[in-house]
Amino acid sequence: MRHLFGALILIFLVCPASAQDLRWQDANQQSAELFDAEKFEEAAPLARRAAELYPVQSKAYNAENHVQLVWNAVEMTLYAEGRGKAASFAADAIDAVEEKAGEKEILIASLAAEVARMYRNLAEIDKADRFYRQACSLADEVLGETNPQAILYYMNWGHDVRAKYGAAWASGKIKTARERAETHGEDHFLVLRADLLLAKLRLEKGRERTAVRKYQELVDRLEKIEEKDPVLLQASYAHLAYIYAELEEEDALDAIMAKFGESFAGDKERVLPLIRVEPVYPINAARLGQQGAVVVEYTVDELGRVKDAKVTDRLGAEVFDKAALNAVNKWRFRPLLVDGVAQPVAGMQTQLTFKLE
Repeated sequence: MRHLFGALILIFLVCPASAQDLRWQDANQQSAELFDAEKFEEAAPLARRAAELYPVQSKAYNAENHVQLVWNAVEMTLYAEGRGKAASFAADAIDAVEEKAGEKEILIASLAAEVARMYRNLAEIDKADRFYRQACSLADEVLGETNPQAILYYMNWGHDVRAKYGAAWASGKIKTARERAETHGEDHFLVLRADLLLAKLRLEKGRERTAVRKYQELVDRLEKIEEKDPVLLQASYAHLAYIYAELEEEDALDAIMAKFGESFAGDKERVLPLIRVEPVYPINAARLGQQGAVVVEYTVDELGRVKDAKVTDRLGAEVFDKAALNAVNKWRFRPLLVDGVAQPVAGMQTQLTFKLE
């Protein structure tokens, strides 16, 4: 983590301070030391206090320094107290930055977008919507609608808040973002990312065949680009593989999985997991409050498919065996390559844990 105290020109030697005369510099440094010592629950409140004290105590206020202190506190709070507390703190911090730096400070947009993302992950869509609106409005006004960062905020707004307004609204937002991104060229990563999200929306609406066509078009474009974006390409391969698996089109699945595996750089002489389907918790076990763990042994064949899966050990009831096997049988791997030739690997083992949250 980058701590503000290490970036400032003036460094203070810190002695323990009482709550009444605590300086933001002291709180910042003490929080960093506690965090490095993995005392997260002690570090987080001090980091938040440093961010709160800075605009009050600083004689030469700087919005970038203020926001960096906020980021420090958010990261520490995520470690110590979870996403809910971090989102709440960051939301309040936005008001503090606005009050001191002004509503047009562009750094507020990045804060608002991060708060929106955290609330999205908390399934608090109304709050996510509010902060995405703020991020998009500010970025459009200050940076301009065709600025890549502004486009990304707009695109994420459409995708992450789709549960509130529906797929048609989300598609409209992402298409608008795509039109703005086209000003940077048809092969710009934001154009390609928009196409990926639009294909994903079609899949969510149950339009598998249309989604396949869109994903395949995207893959064809990505494969032709000299400087490929590996993340977008791998995401496209993964989504295509998921659809082909759902449609039970084994030949198409094998073909796309071969490309998927080749897209990963590095050591080819080892088995690499590519698709892992999580097991479905048995309804009766959940109703009875049962928990357990299952060890599954299997072979990965030369096409990366799971073969001969069997339970070799368990902790808890046998009810989890079937769920574990059903999941593992859907997994896909990049197979072991020896002198460029794919080889089956027997004796692979994985433990699947069933725990009620």
